[in-house]
Order: sequence, then structure tokens, then C-alpha cells
Amino acid sequence: MSETLQSKVIERPKARERVQDALAEITTLLRKHRLVEGLVHEQLEHAPVGDHTGRGEIVESLVTKQNRAQLTRKLDRLHPADIAYVLEALPLDERLYIWDMVRAARDG
Repeated sequence: MSETLQSKVIERPKARERVQDALAEITTLLRKHRLVEGLVHEQLEHAPVGDHTGRGEIVESLVTKQNRAQLTRKLDRLHPADIAYVLEALPLDERLYIWDMVRAARDG
């Protein structure tokens, strides 16, 4: 009986580390997304007049889709309690962004 209790005590730190790792990965993906968005917008602002071919919007759209897919895959692998932990740890704007993806992923 004491072995079972001991194994549960050992498992909890591992679970905590996994959810903290997930939070770190999600935060990194969110920062990467914001950085790329900023770079694309900056390039569009500094482009010569008449040189707005829509390529910037295509790049931004592609990067946004890739980033959302990565985040969705990460969220799909998390337990609902872990998702709650991640949401609570994020600032409001990022929390809402992630929450929209969670609901979409869980709709079936």
C-alpha cells in the first residue's frame, strides 16, 4: 500500500513539469506568432507605393494558419485540467485567443 502512495507522490511532480512545459511551449508559440505578425506588418508599411501585391497578406495568412495548427495540436494533447492551468497563467488577450481554439478543437 505504501508503494502506491509513493508512486503517486512521484507522479505529481512529473505531471506538474509536463503542464509547465506545455505552458512554456504555448507561450513561445504565441510570442513567435506576434513577432512574425509584427514583421509582416512592418514590411508592408515600408514597401514602396504600388508594391502591395498581397504577398504580405498571403505570408501572414500562411504563418497564422501554421501557428494555429501547432497550437491546436498542442492543446489537443492536453488534459482539460492542464488547459485550465495554461489559460489561468496567460494574460487576458492570449487567454481569449487560446480559448477560442480550445472550444473549436473540442466541438467534435
